[in-house]
Amino acid sequence: MHAGPEMDQERITAALTQFGVAIRALRRRHEWTQARAATAVGISQAQWCKIERGQADPGLAVALEVVRVFELDSLDSLFGPGAVATLLGVTKR
Repeated sequence: MHAGPEMDQERITAALTQFGVAIRALRRRHEWTQARAATAVGISQAQWCKIERGQADPGLAVALEVVRVFELDSLDSLFGPGAVATLLGVTKR
């Protein structure tokens, strides 16, 4: 059973919010300003701020650059094991 487009939008909104919370915590753990993090990742501070608030989709390239800049193992490192798949509604077969 497919939940429809509104469920897809709910998952996207939840993922963007969770990503924003995760990168804010990561930035603070490193004691970086938004400006420093944004510059390191290659985006504007305004864009970084919107991403932290869950108001902008960082896109795959920026998400992967966050992983590289903060020397993480993977995107799952931001959310916890399996969290990305859960957010996307992917189940193991």
